[in-house]
Amino acid sequence: MMKKIFQNFPLVILAAAIGLSPSFSAGEIIGGRIIEIRVEDILIVILGLVWLANFLVSGREIGK
Repeated sequence: MMKKIFQNFPLVILAAAIGLSPSFSAGEIIGGRIIEIRVEDILIVILGLVWLANFLVSGREIGK
């Protein structure tokens, strides 16, 4: 039961970040457009890197 809860925990954190996080300005690009970063952007990068590392360490093939 606890294992199932922890499997979905990253998705719960991501959903909470999307719903609750404010954005902040990270700079400006040519044309005056502002670059906005939100907490979920950072979480997506972190969770993606964790998933990629887990995939590479496990030695599984894609699609199997």
